[in-house]
Amino acid sequence: MNDTERKLYNILSLIVDDADKRKEKVIAIDSRTFEEVKGKEVKIKLNIASLESMKKDIKELEE
Repeated sequence: MNDTERKLYNILSLIVDDADKRKEKVIAIDSRTFEEVKGKEVKIKLNIASLESMKKDIKELEE
């Protein structure tokens, strides 16, 4: 697994782990059918070094 894949894996793991801990709730209403759209909120805490590294990675990927 290269560095970029490892970082993506870590982020996805954080999102899934946090979502698994939370309860499902209505997050939207479908504008066509007016049915409830259920989902989960996710909160992620990142330290500044990680955030700056992610910004750098995004710029590199955009090039």
